[in-house]
Amino acid sequence: MKKYIAFVTAVALLFPICACANANTKKYEKYVFAMDTVMQLYAYGSHAEVALDDAEKMIEAFDALFSAEKEGSDIQNLNSNGMAVVDEATAELIEDALTVSERSGGALDLSVYPASIAWGFAGDGENRVPTEDELAKIHPKVDYSAICVNGNEVSLGDGMLISLGAVAKGYTAQRVIEKMRDDGVISALISLGGNVQALGADANGDPWRVGIQDPNDLESNAAVLEIADLAVVTSGDYNRYFEVDGVRYHHILDPKTCTPAQTGIRSVTVITDDGTTADALSTALFVLGVDGANAYWRQYGGFEMVILTDDGRILATDGAPIVEISDEYQFCRIDEN
Repeated sequence: MKKYIAFVTAVALLFPICACANANTKKYEKYVFAMDTVMQLYAYGSHAEVALDDAEKMIEAFDALFSAEKEGSDIQNLNSNGMAVVDEATAELIEDALTVSERSGGALDLSVYPASIAWGFAGDGENRVPTEDELAKIHPKVDYSAICVNGNEVSLGDGMLISLGAVAKGYTAQRVIEKMRDDGVISALISLGGNVQALGADANGDPWRVGIQDPNDLESNAAVLEIADLAVVTSGDYNRYFEVDGVRYHHILDPKTCTPAQTGIRSVTVITDDGTTADALSTALFVLGVDGANAYWRQYGGFEMVILTDDGRILATDGAPIVEISDEYQFCRIDEN
């Protein structure tokens, strides 16, 4: 077996800003390792240093709540007992995820976690291809509709296990940005393992420039976006994968088959003002495929998306703020008609 481990500090490449002499635009930065990834936080202004310290504490607190593998976390307690009274943030996050699960027909499903363990994408095991019998035993317990939230009490169907890995970083980014705003920061950019979210514009008043990685050349961008007060989240098949006998297996599993989703998509980037929604949708739309993603967007709206396909196309909704496109791709706008 040939195994690939790609460690990337951010799916989106962040373009640096020159720090100005004025104290109001002084740049502060912090690097945090949490949720199994390196997180980059940049903030500007007189309140930025305190805000970054607050952000680190918030990230660590959410990691302790949301992790499926940390002793004493809400999710570990829930998985161990099938029912648990959880923190308000945990209940809110699960409810938000279930909304996308319902709308997408289960393309996002928190209970696919045991299949991720079987493939070695979660837990402490090595990457491997599970047998059909293994997946057949797991599949009946993958059912988002058996996850129930009643206030702060969450319950699971018999034998189910869940993970918040598909949504936790987006929720955390959203809450961190809100806390930074409360702390008086007016310009910030954070990347929580590729979940990028901006507060305001950059220190010079210009939009932040965020690159979408080229799956075929991770040192290059397939496209560049300009954003302010928006979240940008990418789910792709090129950072976590392994090969066996020349077959490539990535970590985004289709809950209907418990196998890596094969939809002709290399990555989906979602742009919206809510980090939680962006994170949940990027996974769901990848699993739905191009036609399903377009149908979801037309029915529910409220976000923009950029899809990179395995045949070299970039498909972007009409409002996606793209300012640069690689010559290696064929570009097409998606309109609402």
